[in-house]
Amino acid sequence: MELRYLTLPGWSPTTPWPLNKNATLQDKVSFTTTPALQWYQWSSPAFTDTVQSMVNGTTANYGFDLEKTGGNANVGYAWRTKEYSDVSLMPYMDVY
Repeated sequence: MELRYLTLPGWSPTTPWPLNKNATLQDKVSFTTTPALQWYQWSSPAFTDTVQSMVNGTTANYGFDLEKTGGNANVGYAWRTKEYSDVSLMPYMDVY
């Protein structure tokens, strides 16, 4: 899974692909098997620098794109959203 930040506003569930995203890889997580139900941490210097520049206002915050790369094209992953019914499993971001 690759993480990149979006460069234009206006994303919605109906936005056609590909999204306008920065070419710089922010972070990456590799799975050798089906991912376990657990939390994953994005903490590379590129990612933390980008988040800090968004907080400082030097980079526009249009969100991030988490994209599956490689592997079997018929296998996908499901991600919980902020609307998930179990509050303890909703995604969140700690910035420190």
